[in-house]
Amino acid sequence: MYLGSPEEIRADIGTYLLAVKRMLPRWANSLPDSEYEMMSHLITTKLNIPNPVFVETGIGATTLLFLHYAMERNGRLISWDMNGSKASFVRTVACETLEPLHGKAVSTHWTFVQASTSCPHTGTAIIGELTDRVSFSHHDSDHTWDTISGELGALLPLFEDGGIVCVDDANQVYQ
Repeated sequence: MYLGSPEEIRADIGTYLLAVKRMLPRWANSLPDSEYEMMSHLITTKLNIPNPVFVETGIGATTLLFLHYAMERNGRLISWDMNGSKASFVRTVACETLEPLHGKAVSTHWTFVQASTSCPHTGTAIIGELTDRVSFSHHDSDHTWDTISGELGALLPLFEDGGIVCVDDANQVYQ
């Protein structure tokens, strides 16, 4: 599939990122397009932090979005997920779509941690060993308050002024 020349892609990066997202299989792309576009809008209009540090719990289509902005702005993405095979797939897609666009290696901008976010030795509790600040976080791991509050508790002390927190609660059941 032809998605445009590098110039055409750069002129409308949102359309390009959405097209890449839509080509992903369902198991790597469960976030609605509208939420994906809203996060892109937040980053481009509200996140005015140099060299941003993105943190996500649960990987997939959002990884490509955050990685694009990390590569574009000389920042970094740190991701947690327990599925190493999924990470390998997402890394392959990122290398095929984002490396040629940015002329940079994905590996210099993305750190993947294969672990549960609640693990005391490899979860989000170790964020201070990986970075000294957080600019944007997206929480999409285990959709329970215990997990999300633990993730937020680890990250909030490192949040920069103007940082953004997004929480995906798509799997919650309210009664």
